[in-house]
Amino acid sequence: MEFKISSGELSSLLQSIAKIVPLNSTLPILSHFLFEIENGSLHVTASDQSLRISGVLPLLSSEGNCSFTVRPKDVIDYIKNLPEQPLSFSYSQENSSVSVAFDGGYFKFVCSDASLYPRKLAPVSLQQKQAEEEPVLHNATLTVDTLRHALDASLPAVATDEKRPVLTGVCMDFIPEGLTFVATNGFILTKMCDLKTQAVPAKEEHQRIVLPPKTANFLRGFLPRYAGEPVHITYTQSKAVFSLGSVEISTLLLAGRFPNYASIIPSESPHQVHIDGKRFTNVIKRIYTFLAEDKSVVKLQFTEQGIVISSGLFGEEKMAQESFPCEVPDNLRMTIAFGTHDLVQILSCMGESDLVFHLADQTRPLLVKPSDLEEGKDLLGLIVPKTLSA
Repeated sequence: MEFKISSGELSSLLQSIAKIVPLNSTLPILSHFLFEIENGSLHVTASDQSLRISGVLPLLSSEGNCSFTVRPKDVIDYIKNLPEQPLSFSYSQENSSVSVAFDGGYFKFVCSDASLYPRKLAPVSLQQKQAEEEPVLHNATLTVDTLRHALDASLPAVATDEKRPVLTGVCMDFIPEGLTFVATNGFILTKMCDLKTQAVPAKEEHQRIVLPPKTANFLRGFLPRYAGEPVHITYTQSKAVFSLGSVEISTLLLAGRFPNYASIIPSESPHQVHIDGKRFTNVIKRIYTFLAEDKSVVKLQFTEQGIVISSGLFGEEKMAQESFPCEVPDNLRMTIAFGTHDLVQILSCMGESDLVFHLADQTRPLLVKPSDLEEGKDLLGLIVPKTLSA
C-alpha cells in the first residue's frame, strides 16, 4: 500500500499533536500515532486516554485504504528537517514496516497493528462507563481568538491542589446571556463572559462543564495556528469535543460540582481607583521577583498621593517599598494586603490595559477590571485579602 503527502503539512500536524502523546502509559500503544488512510485522506490521531486529537490531511495520491501506528520520534525527527516536497509512504502489513521516500533518499521504520489502538476515550469513573453513549446536551460556536483569550485569562487562577480536582480546571458556563469562563483556586478568581456567543436558548437552563487543566493548556498553545477561525463545541455530561479546521479535539471532563462563583463576587463596591495597569503590574512583579517567596504578602496603602506598595519577609532584613501615583477618592484611606503571588496571577490575566480597582474595605475581596474591553466581552478578577497583623 502506497500514498503520497506534502512533507510540510504532515510535519506541522504531527508536531502540533505530539505534545499529548504519553511517554509512559498503561497502554503502550498510546505512545504511537494512529495513521489511517481512507478515501484519499490521511487521518492522524494522538491520545492519552483522557484527551484525543485527530487531524485530517489530503493525500496527493493513494492506492487504497489501510491503517497502522508509528512512534512519533521515528517520523517527526526526519520529516521536520526536510524541505517542502512530496513524501512517498510505502506500508507493508506483512513486514510491519513503513518506508518513506523523498528526493534523494528514504528512511524506514517499524510500525504496529492499528487494531490495538483505542477508538474511544477511556472512562475514568463508573458514571462515565454507564454513559458512553450519553446524549449531546448542547453545542456552541465561538472564535478561536475568543477561546484563547478566555483560557489566557482563566488558567493563572486554577488550583494546583489535587484534593479538589474540579478547581484545577476551567469552568465553561453556558448561559442565555453568553458563554462564561471561570477559574478559581479559592483565593483568586477570574471570570470572562463572551456576550456574543449564543450559549443556550433563553428558555433553557444553563449548562456547566469543567475542562481538565491538561486540555485547557493544550488548547491555549494549539489555537494560535487557527487564528480567526470558528471553534464548534459539542458536549455531553462527561465529554466535550472541539472542532476547528480539519482537527477534532475530544476530552473527558472533570467530575464534581463547580462552586457557585456568582455568590462570592461583590455586586457593589463603594470605592473605585483607576490605575495604569502596565506600570502597576511591573511594580508588583519587581517586588515579587526581589523577594523570591511565594508566600510573601504585599500591602497596598491608599493615600492622598496614590498607593504605597510595600512587602517584606518576616525574620529577614529584606523588604521593598514603592510609591505609585494615582488618583485616590477622598474617602478611601486604608491599607489592604494580598498574597504577592496571588496578585501577580490576577494582574497577568488582565493584559496591559488600564485597570479599575473596586474596593469596599480591608476584609472584603478586591475586584480588578480592565477599563477598556472589546464590545461584547466582560472580564474581571477577584482576590481575597490577607489579614493584616496588628
